[in-house]
Amino acid sequence: MAPGAGPLPLADDVRELKARRDRERLDTMVRYAFSRGCRTRFIYDYFAGGARGGAAPHCGTCDVCLGWGRTTGRALDDDELLRVRIALSGVGRLSGRFGVERIAQVLTGSRVREVLDRRLDKVPTYGKLAGVPIEQVKELLNVLADAGLIERQGIEGGRPGAFVLALTVEGRQVALGEIRPELALPSTPVPRGRAPRGSRRDARGSDSAARAVPATGPVAEIDPELLARLRSWRSDEARRQGMPPYVIFHDRTLEALAAAQPRDRDALRQVHGIGPAKLEAYGEMLLRLLG
Repeated sequence: MAPGAGPLPLADDVRELKARRDRERLDTMVRYAFSRGCRTRFIYDYFAGGARGGAAPHCGTCDVCLGWGRTTGRALDDDELLRVRIALSGVGRLSGRFGVERIAQVLTGSRVREVLDRRLDKVPTYGKLAGVPIEQVKELLNVLADAGLIERQGIEGGRPGAFVLALTVEGRQVALGEIRPELALPSTPVPRGRAPRGSRRDARGSDSAARAVPATGPVAEIDPELLARLRSWRSDEARRQGMPPYVIFHDRTLEALAAAQPRDRDALRQVHGIGPAKLEAYGEMLLRLLG
């Protein structure tokens, strides 16, 4: 019989089962390689079936327990935290579908065919990090994965070494503003680029994206009851649109509103964090709340 002739040695369903198990094993190896937990404990759980309650012990001798090659995380400033949450929100909306390259293209507002053909420019987080170079966004995504906020997952039927990104439970908590992480982000300033999608430059040439986080410094005479109403409205609006509250308005923008209490659109425009796009989308609602 000629080579390649005759029936397949394995039935299709058996071959599919083998391929799925091979993929699961590869995924386990990837989780082992990138895990922040004790490697000895990981191996024990894999072969022995996991912990039976109580805190998982550490071996004290593996590279993770000894801290080899691990950069200590640091507290993030408000701008860095905002970028982290936007990145996590972008991963969450595309969870389990795309890898680092594609998600970074979406976050930076890329117009490449692969993004437009899939209508990824309609995703709410599209272009939210347009002022950040794409290589920095990819580096940010990898830092978040190394920190356990994003999980690398193998692709069913994909080539070995190709992975998609998905949020972990901790990553979702950070994206929703429930916890504030410490991360090993580079401390270099992020250069300003073109404005994110949906924002425009005002008459003075200032970028509404650059003004998304107001200038630092305490805000005096904040009306606490008004601030509570603004936060409640922001939470309701975020739930309605299916996005994190900080995407609607940053906390400091709400504090500035509760202090200045603007009464018309011109006064609203003077509040840090309210550019033309935000004014158009939320101006009337804010004026009713502030009235």
